[in-house]
Amino acid sequence: MGFITNLRERLRPSRELAAAVDTLRELEHRIGYRFRQRDLLDKALKHRSFVYSRKGDGIESNERLEFLGDAVLGMAVTR
Repeated sequence: MGFITNLRERLRPSRELAAAVDTLRELEHRIGYRFRQRDLLDKALKHRSFVYSRKGDGIESNERLEFLGDAVLGMAVTR
């Protein structure tokens, strides 16, 4: 039974998640833009230190996106 209870708790929306959704809505309202790919935005905002502090949660940091952005910016500046 412990496994099922633990799984149910992990799948239940947390207060932290609800607060993040409210914060995102407020951000969208303030800047006048609605993000279409919220999962990409979520990934872009996750720094390596945050991911490290939550070891084993399957969270991916923004480093790959940062590297891609740096490469595109470097290409544009070079051109």
